Order: sequence, then structure tokens, then C-alpha cells
Amino acid sequence: MKTYPDIKDMFTVCLYGFPNVGKTTILNKLTFTRAQVAAYAFTTTSINTGYIELEGKKVQVLDVPGTLARPVKMNNIEKQADLVLYELAKAIIFVLDPSGYSGYTIEEQEELLQRLKKQVGPEKPIFLYLSKTDLVPKEDIIKWEKKALSLNEIIEKLKKLRREYVEAKPLPRPEDRPKEDTDENGDLDEDLDSEDSEDDY
Repeated sequence: MKTYPDIKDMFTVCLYGFPNVGKTTILNKLTFTRAQVAAYAFTTTSINTGYIELEGKKVQVLDVPGTLARPVKMNNIEKQADLVLYELAKAIIFVLDPSGYSGYTIEEQEELLQRLKKQVGPEKPIFLYLSKTDLVPKEDIIKWEKKALSLNEIIEKLKKLRREYVEAKPLPRPEDRPKEDTDENGDLDEDLDSEDSEDDY
């Protein structure tokens, strides 16, 4: 689609959640990008891309438009989010806003999280991150301490996942490898004028 950025074939993380819960703010914190942030829904109208370096290797982070949790009546923005979620993401950061300023209750967000877990299955890790905690009394955050992760904790888990992804990535098939030059008889071309030297052994 024309609204897609230059998405690369690499280990990819998806930021997911309802509109205005703070996904783009997390993208900016993780990747030092400057994607648009505002206090109204669907600020993100296409996929924002950023990159974070983990152990010397780049990881792609995609901030997708917020979902309205209505699979039957999804608009194009929501379809973009689902495409990233199911086809590209190797891990998901679910952003939950406990403050209520996003316009969605904690119960609605928890329901979306549980639905997401059922849809993607256990093989796709989901990390819960709480946004806007500065707007919530500390006593209201205690219940999340064992469920939610800090950005640093998420980064450490992503490091491990990226290593496993590289180790599990299949090697190129023989037919996909560059072919060596052959002559018209199918034999490898060699420089007939070259002479073997002691350095070759």
C-alpha cells in the first residue's frame, strides 16, 4: 500500500493497542524517532517505522494505527494494523493506558489483550507495557506490577528473541544462491593462464 514506509525483512516488533493509548510515544522513546503525537484518536493514520539497535543489530519497530476491536467492520487504517500484527511481527508490545485519558476503560483494554492472545497464539510473545502512569495514583498501579514490564525489561527480552530468530532462520536454498559462471559446456570457467603457486596450498 502507498501509505506503507520502507518496511524491511528483519526481526520486527509491533506496537499494538487502542487509539491514543501512547503507542507512538513509546516508539519515539525506543527508537528516538519523531513521529507525530497528539491527544486525539488516530493520530497515527499509517505505519510509523523506527529502528532500535540490540547487541549491534537493528530491530524494526512498527507503530500501527490504533484498533477499535471490530474485526467485521475494520477500516483501512485498522487493516494496516492487522497486517503488521499477523504477517510481520515476531513480537508484540501491547500498550495499555490505565489512566482512562485514551477514552477506553481498563476493562475494554484487558478484553482486547485477551482477544489478541487467543488470535496470535502462544508462539508470538506479547509484552504488556503501561503508558501514562504519571497520571495514575501509585496504588492503582500496584496490581500491574507482576504483569507489566518496563521498557528496559522489554528490551532485554527482545534481545533474547532476536538471537533465537537469527538461529532459527533457514539458510538460503541452493537455487536461491548466486550461480557460478560456467562455460558453454557447463564447466566452471577458470583462468587458463594462471599458474598455481605455493601460496595456494
